[in-house]
Amino acid sequence: MGAIGGLLPDLDIFLGWMDPWWTWQYHRHFTHSIFFAPLLAAPLAWLFWRRHGRQHFALWLLCAYLALATHPFLDLLTTYGTQLLAPFSDTRFGLDWIAIIDPLYSLILIITIVGCVLLRRKGLSALTWRTGSAGMALSLAYLSYGALNHHWAIQRIYEHAQKEGQHVLAARAVPNVGSVYAWRLVYRTDSGYYVGRTNTRFGVAPKFTYLPIEDSPLIAAANEHPKIRLFRKFTMDWARPILGKTDTGHRIVYDDLRYAWPPGEPRSLWAAVVDLDPNGIVLNVFRASNRRRAERTTDTLWKSFWQELAKP
Repeated sequence: MGAIGGLLPDLDIFLGWMDPWWTWQYHRHFTHSIFFAPLLAAPLAWLFWRRHGRQHFALWLLCAYLALATHPFLDLLTTYGTQLLAPFSDTRFGLDWIAIIDPLYSLILIITIVGCVLLRRKGLSALTWRTGSAGMALSLAYLSYGALNHHWAIQRIYEHAQKEGQHVLAARAVPNVGSVYAWRLVYRTDSGYYVGRTNTRFGVAPKFTYLPIEDSPLIAAANEHPKIRLFRKFTMDWARPILGKTDTGHRIVYDDLRYAWPPGEPRSLWAAVVDLDPNGIVLNVFRASNRRRAERTTDTLWKSFWQELAKP
């Protein structure tokens, strides 16, 4: 029940096979809404109740609801953005406490589940209960520790801005994959964006790179394209347009400033790109990746991953 119910909300990811843009639009949409679990819990519970002797339906219903409902709230703790109120609102929520992929947190859950299964098979019910409770407590403690580190990371943004005499309009601290220590820092002022990195294990003040806000009628026109409106909504208003020229006209690259590798890198991991003719007419809109070619090998990625965790 836990495995099936816990995975069902993520079936929306397969919509991206039909249209890559749908991943940004519908992943973490209605299947991650607070209204999804009540709708699916009863049918899911009925299937298990019928298969397992038609007993304890209320318990099956509770398990089904918890398996479905905890998924979006765990996703809420990440940066990606979860549409908890879909379909009545497309607002995306994200607390940025832990990374989208955190092997250590997953390991806590896996060890707990395997331990409970083995203990239960040996008939050690009391020890099974204590193991499960301890695993749950440890997982909640890890999430709380992520929240504390997030607070420290955000605090460093405001300390830097105050030192520089800047007024912060918005700020994000995005956890690095697999860590609650290494963070990408992004904040916006009236004049532009500032991006940097920090490691909350160390007390070193972060350094930031300034990225100006570009203003142009071409950008204003591109902003109204449906796919760009979708991308800006997906980035939770952290899409930065960069205007350039091509042989056939102009190109605008919209960087998602929340994600980059390494964490302090000015350019993002992915972007939406708009090609325009010399008159400003949109010719093409497509998704793009800004990963540097040198980091596409597994060895290089792992090496840089561990380096980022160890850097102050």
